[in-house]
This record gives sequence, structure tokens and C-alpha cells, in this order.
Amino acid sequence: MRLPLLRRWPLPLLAAIVAAAPAPATAERALEDLSLEELMDVEVSGASRFEQPETQAPASVSVVTSEEIRRFGWRTLAEVLRSVRGFYVSSDYTYAGVGVRGFGALADYNGRILLLVDGHRINEPVYDSTPLGNDGVVDLDLVERIEIVRGSSSSLYGSNAFFGVVNVITRRAAGARSGALRIAAASARSYAGGASWSGPIGGVQLLAGVSGLASAGRPEIRYPGAGGEVVRDLDAEHGARGFLKGVWTGEELGTFTLQALASTRRKQIPTDMWLMDLGAPDNATRERRVYLDGSWTRPVGPAELTARAYLDAYAYDSTATYGGILNRDFGEATWAGAEAMFIARAGRHVLTLGAEARDLLRRSQRNHDVDPHSQYLDVDDPAWVVGAFVQDELRLGPVRVNAGIRHDRTSDVGSATSPRAAVIWQVQPSTTLKVLYGRAYRAPNAFEAHFETETYRANPDLRSERIDSFEAIVEQQFGGRLRLVLNAYHYDVRDLVTEVVDADDRLTFANLGEVRASGVEAEVELRLSAELRGRFSYALQRAEDAGTGETLFNSPAHLAKGNVVFPLWPRRLLGALEGQLTSPRRTSAGEWTDAAVLVNASVLAPDVVPGLDLTARLTNVFADRYWDPAPPDYGSPAIRQDGLQFRVSAKYRF
Repeated sequence: MRLPLLRRWPLPLLAAIVAAAPAPATAERALEDLSLEELMDVEVSGASRFEQPETQAPASVSVVTSEEIRRFGWRTLAEVLRSVRGFYVSSDYTYAGVGVRGFGALADYNGRILLLVDGHRINEPVYDSTPLGNDGVVDLDLVERIEIVRGSSSSLYGSNAFFGVVNVITRRAAGARSGALRIAAASARSYAGGASWSGPIGGVQLLAGVSGLASAGRPEIRYPGAGGEVVRDLDAEHGARGFLKGVWTGEELGTFTLQALASTRRKQIPTDMWLMDLGAPDNATRERRVYLDGSWTRPVGPAELTARAYLDAYAYDSTATYGGILNRDFGEATWAGAEAMFIARAGRHVLTLGAEARDLLRRSQRNHDVDPHSQYLDVDDPAWVVGAFVQDELRLGPVRVNAGIRHDRTSDVGSATSPRAAVIWQVQPSTTLKVLYGRAYRAPNAFEAHFETETYRANPDLRSERIDSFEAIVEQQFGGRLRLVLNAYHYDVRDLVTEVVDADDRLTFANLGEVRASGVEAEVELRLSAELRGRFSYALQRAEDAGTGETLFNSPAHLAKGNVVFPLWPRRLLGALEGQLTSPRRTSAGEWTDAAVLVNASVLAPDVVPGLDLTARLTNVFADRYWDPAPPDYGSPAIRQDGLQFRVSAKYRF
């Protein structure tokens, strides 16, 4: 059974929602004028599931604001994360993969990072995929801020919150009605556009947006996996997405929020991904996502009660040619869930209690050759997940002790218990020390446990991966202009789900991986004025196979980054520069890539005429032809990345 809803949603939804890039709200613009001391007190919610100043959060948290997104011209979450301390991004021309703190597993579809949109879990249950590139589900014009929470967070979120949580928070609708239109053109013969609207209608605050992308792709790609063969005009992609959020607040009843999201993307595959025939015109992948989410929040004296219910659907469809024979591969899922959370503030305590139930109604995988027809796989493995958690934050003068634990039960995998503890010491108003411990897990997904063909063998006995992480953090403020963050961490991963070859020369997944890693990170943030500021970071990391001592694949030892915004012509022309160094990385063939040095530049001309902003962005200004490691089931151990690229856009606010 297919998902007809996913096939039919784009036209009615795009016609119903008339919007995708609201004008910056007044409160967001005020963030530009805050000193660093004031910014340290900006509240975040991803680390504890309630709002608190970043200095009090039991984690290392980075916040990317809508203004930074605007100034640097970022259009995907991958571009945002590439700029953040300790993160790095790889591309195989089809998907963007994120690595963090030395762990950048190839072709894992980012399943060890949990992605939330306004608290809604985006990771789907077939492949655990987290869409970060052009397959992203939310237009960044709709985003108020992005919270990047490092470290193990399963004590609050359950599976997938393994290395961190990316918490995307969309804008609140403005008090007055407003809208915007955006058009853009870029390299690879790409064109994009969007529209948005926000404001009150009959007591409901609405935020709505649609956006789309059409790209003919790179005209040619020189691919070394087939002896220098050139692939021409096989890199096209098309996508669309829509988002609608309505918020209604009653004096006695509390706040009700209803949101709906839908996205679709089709991408040609110009590589020999999964060892398919290179250059076959039918090689392509398509993904569709849709969800409906309703939540309710109500104060109860000094406490707060929150409840949420949701329904999601996901569909994946790929066509690939092997030995001249066309193969079709499908992955589809439908799931529903509900959760409730109670937060009580009493004296020195902030107590959080929560429970969640998720019914994976359908997790279907099918695979067959088209002509001659040959069925290899047709399996549906529904499952359910239930979990409960408790967390308490105790204030003891300048010290806060945060401790929590969550227990999850997955019907086809078993149980997992995830504790977390943190001590946060406010030594003085400008100095904060944090010591953290956390345990997290990731349950094996349907693909890893149940995919079976002539070349793959299923392994339904897979167990959950587990990680124990330790971290120490120092945050120091020097006046209102300079801030320093120092991190040291260590983590151990057990039962890592690893692709291996069995006795029958078939690929399968097994709990064989053991990883240990240690590292230090430093970040300096300098804010001379609202228009002249910068952030510089360096990460030294070592992630290795615990059994052999070898450095992990796609694991750079050094990451250095710098982001600077500055006025070119005050109030009329604003500049932004990014510099990113990624040291050599080991490939699956045991070779090493060269270091990658990227410089990106953006120019923003705000209010050229009232309401009209123009933006130009150059990526890889010096055309460094660097390579990203490729997964082992590619014909080449590394994939050469793009040189100089451009993007120009115009946005009109009304």
C-alpha cells in the first residue's frame, strides 16, 4: 500500500498556504543590539525542555539567530552547522552528512543527531534520516533561532539524541499582518523562491510559508571512480515545502498550537552510489514528508502542563540501474504519537516529569527489479515505543545540580535507560563552570534490521547503540565585548551498528563497533558593535576504533572556523565572511584526503527601496578543490567538491 496523501499533497497545500519568509520581528532585531553579557542570558529550551539562560543549561549550547542566517545568506541547515564549533559537513552530491566531535559515519543519514522543529521529532523510523541539505523540511526564512545542543540527551528525548540535538524554533507571528516574497538564482542552473505571511486572523496568530527549488544541476561531473569518467546533465533536483502554524491563547484554557508541514524532493544521482551503474539517466531518489502536530500548554499555578499529539508520514522511492537492469527501492512509514510533560517550580527545585508513546504503524520496505521482474524484499515491521523521564534542577546558591533519567521500551529492540547529571557553578556573574555526564542510545532502524536482498542479509537481533559522554566547560565573559568558551570532552560508544560482510559474502549490520574519542574546543566571540562582530573557534579531536586504535573514517583531527560580520557602507551595504579549515580525513580505502580550506563571502544590501533586501553570496571564494570521503559502497573512496559557487537573491517585505 502506498501513501496517496504524500502523492497528492503538494498542489492543494501550495495553493492553500500563501507565504515563506516573514519580515524580521522587532524582538529579533533587538538581539543585534544586545551586548555579549546580555546575550549570555538569552534563554534556550533544547537542553532541559524548558526555557533557561544559556549559562544555566546543562549542556554546551550554540544559538544561531535569524539575523545571522540573514547576514551570511545561509539556506540550509548543513550550511548553518558547517559554521558551528565542532561540526563538519560532507556531501555525496545527493545528501549532506554531518559529523560532530570526530564522528562522521558515512551514509548513516545523520541518524545520531536528533532534529526537532518546534519540539516535533523529524527523524523518521525507516532510515533514521535527518534532512539537512536541500532536502530540509523548513525554509530558514521561517526560523527564529536554531539551538545546537551538544552531547548525549537521551535522558529527555530518547533515541537519536546520541551526539546532540538540533532544535529549530520557527518565528512567532507578528502582532501586525506582514508578508514577504523571495526569489533567488544560483550556480548549477538553480532557481528558488518563496512567499510568506504572518499575523492575526480571528484571534489566531498564523505563520505560513511555501518555498520551492528547481535546479538543472552541474552540467558535468568528473568522477574518479570509473577511471576519470565524466557524467553530464544528470544532477537535476526539484523540491517544494510548506509550513503552517496557528497559535490561539485563551485566558483560562491555555495556549493551543497547531502546525502542519509537508515537503518533497526529487534528486538525480550523478554518482555510483550503492555501486549502481554510473551515468544511467534513471538513477534518482525521491522523498516526501508530512506531519500534523497539535500541542497545548497551560500554567497551573507555579507549574506548567504541556501535551502534544501528532501524525507523521514518510515515503522514499529510488530508481537505480545495476548491470543495465532497473531496480526500484521503497521505504515508507506512518506513525502517530502523544506526549505529556509537567514542569513544577517550587523553592530551589525545577522538577520535570514526562511520558511519551509512539506507534510506528507502518515501516514498509520493498525492492524489486523492473524488467525482468524479480522481487527481493517486501516487509512491514510495525513497532511501538514508550518512554518516561524525570529531571530535577536543584539550586544551591551559585551552584545548580541537574539530574535526570529516562527509560524507553521499544517493542522489537528492548529497553534502554539513559541517565544524565550536570553541575553548573556560577563562580561569578562573568564566569561559569559546567561538569556533565550523559548516557544515550540509538535503536537500530528498520533498514539496518530488516533490509534483505541478494547482496544484503537482515539482522533482526540488532541491539541499541550506547554512548557514555563526559564534558567540562568554562564560559568566561570579559566585559560586554568578549566571550570565551572552553570545552574538554571524552566519549565511549559501545555496540555501534556496523556494516560487515558475513560468511556468505553478503552485507549485513552487526553490533561490532567500539569507539572512543577525546577532544578540546575553544571559541572566542567578539562584539564591538551590532554591525561589527565575529566568532572564532578551534577543535582538536581524536576519534578512534577502540579495538585497533585506528582513526575513524571521515574524522578530521583539526577544525578551525571564523565568522565575521562588518559594515561595508553603514546601513546600506553589510558584509560577512566565513573561513573554515578541515584537516585531512581518512577514507574507507585507508587513504587520506587533503585539508579543505573554504572561504565564503556574503553582501547584504538592506532596504534598497523600502522593504527590498538584496543578497549576494560566494561559496569557496578561492576555489579550493577539496575532497570529501565517500561511503564504502561507492566506486571512489572520495568525492571531489565544488569550486567557486554563487547565489543571489531578492526579498521584498510588505
